[in-house]
Amino acid sequence: MPLLHFYDRATLLGALDLPLDPELHALLAARITHMEEAGVLDMTELVVITSETVAAELMAAIGWWPLIDPDGRHYGEPGFIEPFDDVHRASANFHRAVQTVGNAGFAFELLIHVNADRRLVSLCKEQGG
Repeated sequence: MPLLHFYDRATLLGALDLPLDPELHALLAARITHMEEAGVLDMTELVVITSETVAAELMAAIGWWPLIDPDGRHYGEPGFIEPFDDVHRASANFHRAVQTVGNAGFAFELLIHVNADRRLVSLCKEQGG
């Protein structure tokens, strides 16, 4: 499965009509319900990262790659700044990592499959679980 990018209310709600793995579908449904109830559905971009996702693909979608910090340091280098405000294991096969932007409530929410880039999965485990 390629990277999935849901960037507004229509694409987020449309995600529930896609033929997805039941685990991912349930996770998306729960996240979308939570975002709607919290009033942030219109301020959240949600991205599903799989084993097929490469840095250039995520960069094209959202403009950044979590393994490179704002100062250009790569994950594992001294002084690397961890990118996420919240990370945890969201289901058996996905980590949920959130990066808020500014103070208005906008956020990127990444659902990172356990078979995604091993460094990205390692970062998730180190930063939150």
